[in-house]
Amino acid sequence: RTAPNPAEAFAEGRGYSVVTGGTAVGVLSVPDGGALAVSVDPLRGVVRQPVRRRGASALPGAPGSVTLPGTGARATAGFGPNQSGARSSRATGSDGLQLGQLQGIVSGQLQGTAAHGDPQTVRERVAQARERIFGEKPEAPADDTAAEPVDNAYTRLLERVKNRGQDEPSAAPDGEGAVDLRPEWMQRLTEPPQSRIDAAEKRMQERLERIRNGGQSEDEETGSESGGSTSAASEEAAAELGSLLNQLDYDVRLETLVTEREGRTAELYQKAQTDLASGRFINAERTYRQLRLQDAANPLGRAGHIHAQLGAGMMRAAAFNLRGLFEAHPELIATRYDQQLLPPSDRMVWLQGELQRSIDEAGASGQAGLMMAYLGHQVESRQLVRYGLAVAREADPDDALLPLVERIWLDEPAGGGPQAPVSK
Repeated sequence: RTAPNPAEAFAEGRGYSVVTGGTAVGVLSVPDGGALAVSVDPLRGVVRQPVRRRGASALPGAPGSVTLPGTGARATAGFGPNQSGARSSRATGSDGLQLGQLQGIVSGQLQGTAAHGDPQTVRERVAQARERIFGEKPEAPADDTAAEPVDNAYTRLLERVKNRGQDEPSAAPDGEGAVDLRPEWMQRLTEPPQSRIDAAEKRMQERLERIRNGGQSEDEETGSESGGSTSAASEEAAAELGSLLNQLDYDVRLETLVTEREGRTAELYQKAQTDLASGRFINAERTYRQLRLQDAANPLGRAGHIHAQLGAGMMRAAAFNLRGLFEAHPELIATRYDQQLLPPSDRMVWLQGELQRSIDEAGASGQAGLMMAYLGHQVESRQLVRYGLAVAREADPDDALLPLVERIWLDEPAGGGPQAPVSK
């Protein structure tokens, strides 16, 4: 039997979809028997994406999928319900997810197996994360032949975080009723009413309780097998994890992504910053995209790219990239950026409104919730962070990244169990 031509089937709307947005203008057959859909997007230009059969799993790393014209479906600009951001298999071993999983288990926010919560495993993963983030190799001899370290905004931030004293507190949140001393541009974002926060956290708690009750018997069996014999080792491992998370929970607001020694790269960063602050979002997005290729080792270029995408209204792409940044570089979760490195305040207000509209219309979404919390973190609004993370956890209670984000942004496991013992 002759296999159907994907291009013809696509053109006739017979069960094919493509992972992208925009307006489809045609399809191309490729030698391997597949097809490439050609679409035009006002923000990304001409886009070619692989066609797949509807019902098949989404392509790795794809922010989301929409059905092409001819099937009756229509792409939306918002976020669908229960979308946490298409976590791909390659990201499951990233530092952000690893540390988030450990924090979620020791704090009681995630249901973990004995292997995941094993003290030796915790210590090993913490050591591995330290090595990847800070380059700390236990008992490693000095290397006189090592290349001269790179000097840029990221390496300077990393050195500052690495040398941060363990007893140095992060910024304490203002208590309820305290005078708001934040700059005017930060105060322009509306803090959600307490009733909305309470409702979101209640829905999150109810869903977590249903999940926990469903796995209670298994947890009890695991606990009875351990018999409490490793309690001291568990506390020591949790303290090591807490020590690392204390380092990653810092209070730094970057004023620029430029350093004087970067040459042509510094010029591109300066151009992107100026375009973003001036409202030329597409230009800024294009320049940051170029920097992600030219200066790939500097993840701050990814942060700038996300902010430019937000300014341009590319919220799905921004949310997807934000999650990827946090998974790969948990050392940047706590970072705040100066006003000139973020979309202008009026655009931030618009973004908050669009995110809230998406949540109201489509239901809880991990993408929208995390992005809402991120806006709150940037403007130092604890209420907005609480609300956004409650929405995200309601959408995906098993999201291993959220316990880490909550630990850093709120200094507590919101909606979870007791905080793990840490060394402050």
